[in-house]
Amino acid sequence: MITLPAWFRVLVWSEIYLQLPFFFVAAYAHAYGKTWIQKPTIVYGLFVSSTMVCILGELLMNAHSSQPLYLLSALYLPYFIIPFAMAMRMLMTAHPFEARSHSANKQA
Repeated sequence: MITLPAWFRVLVWSEIYLQLPFFFVAAYAHAYGKTWIQKPTIVYGLFVSSTMVCILGELLMNAHSSQPLYLLSALYLPYFIIPFAMAMRMLMTAHPFEARSHSANKQA
């Protein structure tokens, strides 16, 4: 069995103990349009994107896997793109849930 570098293991543990619990909080906040989630989503999205750059680099540049590079890229790239897009949306929009609130009020 190949031993992964310490930094890689730390990132994996951060996924388990930081990112996974945050996911449930964020899912609730986004589903109900809670504005307090905007800044935590920016931090989360940039943190996840940054860690994924390191993880993707390790997976793609070192032969730790028997899987083809295109398959690894296809599996892991969404974990970079989606959090990065979330962070950018929250950064670029002052009121990210406002449009949903207005359309909900019109329907009621």
